[in-house]
Amino acid sequence: MAGKPPQRWILSIGGIEVGPLTSAEVRAKAARGEIAATDWVRKAEGGEWRPATAMRGIKLLDGLLSEVDEPTSGSLDVFVCHAHENKDVANALVHVLERNGLRCWVAPRDIVPGSKWSASIIRGIESCRSMVLVFSAQSNASQQVLLEVERAVHRGLPIVPFRIEVVPIDPALELFIASRHWLDAFSGRMEAHIEALATALRQLLATLPSARPSRPPPPPAVPTTSTWTPKAIGVAVGVALALALLAALIAQSLLGFDQNRFPQYASRFSSERETGWPEARASIDAALKWLEAHQDDDGKWDCDGFMKHDNPDSAVCNGDGNETNDVAVTGLALLAFQGDGNTIRSGRFREPVMKGIAWLKDNQQENGLFGTNNAHDFIYGHAIATHAMCEAFGLSDDPFLKTVAQKGINYLESHRNPYSVWRYQPRDNDNDTSVTGWCVTACVAGNHFGLDVDKEALAFSSIWLDQVSDPSGLHGYSKQGEPSSRKRGDHQTRFPAQKGHAMTAVGLFCRFFMGQNPGKQPVMKAATDLLLTRPPKWDPGDGSIDYCYWYYATHALFQMGGPHWNYWRDKIEAAVVRNQHRDKGKPNQYGSWDPIDVWSEDGGRVYSTAMLTLTLQANYRYTKLAK
Repeated sequence: MAGKPPQRWILSIGGIEVGPLTSAEVRAKAARGEIAATDWVRKAEGGEWRPATAMRGIKLLDGLLSEVDEPTSGSLDVFVCHAHENKDVANALVHVLERNGLRCWVAPRDIVPGSKWSASIIRGIESCRSMVLVFSAQSNASQQVLLEVERAVHRGLPIVPFRIEVVPIDPALELFIASRHWLDAFSGRMEAHIEALATALRQLLATLPSARPSRPPPPPAVPTTSTWTPKAIGVAVGVALALALLAALIAQSLLGFDQNRFPQYASRFSSERETGWPEARASIDAALKWLEAHQDDDGKWDCDGFMKHDNPDSAVCNGDGNETNDVAVTGLALLAFQGDGNTIRSGRFREPVMKGIAWLKDNQQENGLFGTNNAHDFIYGHAIATHAMCEAFGLSDDPFLKTVAQKGINYLESHRNPYSVWRYQPRDNDNDTSVTGWCVTACVAGNHFGLDVDKEALAFSSIWLDQVSDPSGLHGYSKQGEPSSRKRGDHQTRFPAQKGHAMTAVGLFCRFFMGQNPGKQPVMKAATDLLLTRPPKWDPGDGSIDYCYWYYATHALFQMGGPHWNYWRDKIEAAVVRNQHRDKGKPNQYGSWDPIDVWSEDGGRVYSTAMLTLTLQANYRYTKLAK
């Protein structure tokens, strides 16, 4: 019985066709260096032209020459690209897609035993009309995945990234997929996400031709005797500049933050963070490490159960808060990490930021609310979480978080009273400065990063602050002269509101954050002088400790600067830095602050540590904001 005739090939070397040649003859030419990366090959009986050395060197050429029954270009629907660590997800994805009538190619299932792996991958990509990328930490770091994506882009295949975890995109991969539409599969039933993917793919494939045409023959050879002409030099310079720009963009993507676009946040990434307040630096580092050590695996900070992360061989932390405040303390912890220059792309504490942001995203309702409205003061948690999400989006320029942050802003707008500001319940015509302060900072952050924020929200916030303040600088809770609120019972007795000026601090900082200038607003200078009459003091017995007051006042007085800031900084340093747990014999408490202020029974130790960390970041968290 006659054997199968040997495969023969046509080469295009420098634009000149050579052949037909046997596989051995082609390999011999390759071994002698007669085939360049710019040359082409196809089967003698017809078929597509391909780069002769395809991805890298002769090894892949050997694989190419071993082909016998090549799939028809475009005969399949979906190439499933994945890291081998995610093969279970890839196989589940293929199972559901094929159940929906989509023809898939996936490794290793569709690699013929004994065939060259790389040649089979190329054959699989070229047989498909689209690619689904299972995006994860492993695929993000995989050189093989990068090569497959690059090949698909070269072929003109549409790519649909299917993201199974929040991971900053590697710059090399981002070059190919950052602008594409992503499907997220972080939570819920994976099969439901894959069904949605199947629907999207069917719609996509309906817009594509049923089969892809073969690549046209390679162009004629370019003469090699040309010299450098002025035009050629101009082109070369242009290419060099483009490459330099690309390198700069890749370097920027590693940081994920453009200081020129968002100057309000530039000092977080400058030397001011390390050297501007040396006495506070070690305290901030210790606090961030404590927060990192007490984060749950799912990304949240457990307000009443954080101590589960303590070392059982040492004294366990006390200071549990209210279980309804997980969203609020998670938002505060994220703001503390991001305030120190950490984003989902970069920073010493990138991992806790990524995990915390993913948890908030998973706990956002369809109407944009983070968490639930079970507690009467739920809006505090939502506003804080929205602020954290706006920073996560803006500081990393991550397009996938833009929708999440915008939905958070949209909920704030739906909650705000018409022609006024915010309080506990949506649109009940009740307003107060405390809730409004957190909502204002979230909205201004969204505005900084280009989200759609209703200008009337900030305009009415300015009007509100004018309505509740008087020429002395005092800002009231719900009207002029009214002190901060307290709970029923002995709360007022234990923490007398007159011991501080919390609402004045909130109002003053919000004025700075909205761009008001103390040179044009006399009430701001008066408020500054008023704050100095109630400086921070660590005295657990007199009921004056109020971390929210200290946070807002410290940020406001840094913005004012001068002797006001110098005086207040010394007082904060004495009260906060010197009363942090720094006894290495108590490792579970090390880096935290005791929850002993007016609101600590709600927020607990996570709240106290995050708030005081934010307080110590005041000299670099924002640059000067006044217009």
